Amino acid sequence: MARRTRARRRASRRAVVRPPPPGHVPDRCGGGRAAVRPAHPEHDLVRRRAPPRGRQGTDRAADAAHRADGADADRAAAVRADRRGAVQRRRALHPGRAGTEHAARRPAGPGHARRGGAVSAPEKERTQSVGELLGDVTRDMSTLFRQEIDLAKAELREEATQAGKAGGMLGGAALAGFLTVLFVSYAAWWGLSNVMDQGWAALIVAAVWAVVTAILLAVGRNKLRQFRGVLPRTQQTARQVPNALRGR
Repeated sequence: MARRTRARRRASRRAVVRPPPPGHVPDRCGGGRAAVRPAHPEHDLVRRRAPPRGRQGTDRAADAAHRADGADADRAAAVRADRRGAVQRRRALHPGRAGTEHAARRPAGPGHARRGGAVSAPEKERTQSVGELLGDVTRDMSTLFRQEIDLAKAELREEATQAGKAGGMLGGAALAGFLTVLFVSYAAWWGLSNVMDQGWAALIVAAVWAVVTAILLAVGRNKLRQFRGVLPRTQQTARQVPNALRGR
């Protein structure tokens, strides 16, 4: 095997013929400019050295490929470093613009959309103008006043209903007392007049109905005391409005 390998190497060396070197050929017209004879393309194949064979040739080829890969990797790393340096210099010169371009280039995924929705609300509040803030305050105040007016109307209707019931009871009591005093007084007066003098009989009947009137008056007064005042809930909520505006 060693003899065969040596024979093949000698044959390959004998097959390699050096091409004639290119030289200067004088011009046909005899001018001062000399033409250069170009090398024949076929001689390039001869100039290239035949790759070595065997285990040593394989190792050399692997080393050459490894060095070529390392050189390519170094060049790629240098290009990436140059790009990063250019981006950093551009960001340093234009910080706001660089941040805007980075946000525009970054793709918006599902998670990014959820995070952006959570953060966009405070940013929107910070970017509101004074006119928008005044408009929001005006709308809130008008809504608050409308609610207070509706509450006052509801309380007025409720109080009016209770007052009407109490007034009806007082009116009925007054009418009943009047009729009772009228007829019973006549009957008692005529009955007592048979026993005693008519003057003393009339006095006794008047005293009895005076007691009945006092009882009815006390019942009506208790009904009137059941009122809790004028619009109590409206007054309570109206007291809370200044504290709500102050943020307490």
